[in-house]
Amino acid sequence: MQSRRCPHRGGDLSMGEVRQSSIGCPYHGWEFSSADGSCSRIPSLADQGKIPPRASIATYPAVERFGHVWTVLEDPIRDMYEIDEWQGLDLEWLAAEPIDSSVGVGVTIENFRDVAYFPFVHKMSMGPTPEVVEPLNVNRDGLDVWMDRPLDAGSGDWADGDCMMRYRCSAPGLASITYHYEKLGRRVVAGFPSPIDYEHVKIFWGVANEVGYRGADLEDACASRRWCTSRTSRSSNSSTPRNSLGFRVPGISPYPPTCSPSTTGARSPS
Repeated sequence: MQSRRCPHRGGDLSMGEVRQSSIGCPYHGWEFSSADGSCSRIPSLADQGKIPPRASIATYPAVERFGHVWTVLEDPIRDMYEIDEWQGLDLEWLAAEPIDSSVGVGVTIENFRDVAYFPFVHKMSMGPTPEVVEPLNVNRDGLDVWMDRPLDAGSGDWADGDCMMRYRCSAPGLASITYHYEKLGRRVVAGFPSPIDYEHVKIFWGVANEVGYRGADLEDACASRRWCTSRTSRSSNSSTPRNSLGFRVPGISPYPPTCSPSTTGARSPS
């Protein structure tokens, strides 16, 4: 992951040409190494040994996981997320369209793990559900919080059958529900809110099916959850925002993004 601005004259590298081991600026053709961001070629120089030693662009580590490309712009507060309930599962991911929301990242996470609004917000998607919430057995280990809760599928759009849900929130920016259907297999819905500022967050999210899952396909699952996710996001706008730092999902790609189960586009930090 690299800065998108050329240090020469400010050309937008996202519009440049990707070479085998570098990216070329669309303005003057300066090339920068994909490994460390150093300038590797200036076409207008006859002697490439005269490349200014400080000519470089900022370069950040990147990893592809959970259908997205991740980076970190400073020292992370933790290692990249490792989700216990996904270990050993062969999951196929589909990245959804990110949601722009004018709340803080803390409120976004709290909205995702809230179970008391189901009877009101999810009437169409889940069907009738009890208003009274039973005592919840919540576990915590450092920056990770999780609980198991049974789901009575009801008669809504998500009615793939009764299942057990594993809710998980991992600070600073991962929230997921893993649905374990005894007869169908496992499905995941996960959100990765990325703070833009104190009162503004972009919610990257996606769905995953265990290979061989016998319920709805990923496209249908993504479409049915997109409506509810955007609706609950808008309903949280009056909440007090909070923020946090650490691993974050970058934005939409200036290069042609690929929105497949295994990867989605990402924006170079700028």
